[in-house]
Amino acid sequence: MLDISWELPKYRQDGSELAASEILGYRLYTGLSPDDLDQSYWISDAYQTTAQITQASDQPFYIAIIVEDIDGIQSDLSPVQAISLGG
Repeated sequence: MLDISWELPKYRQDGSELAASEILGYRLYTGLSPDDLDQSYWISDAYQTTAQITQASDQPFYIAIIVEDIDGIQSDLSPVQAISLGG
């Protein structure tokens, strides 16, 4: 089990302000390749900035996130991050 966290976004990609009340949720994407993020997790609480991800393997995996607003507009995918559990 891996705990991950992120900051509550304050701005849209165009630079305009984004209130937490305008956030519908977050979608986390994970996978064993940065080009194949084949698992996703939906988080519907705009104020939640942590999640627990279960990874069955000790091999490195990759994660990225998008934000969706109440109008259904999604941000671009965040930069993909590599995570290694094996030390």
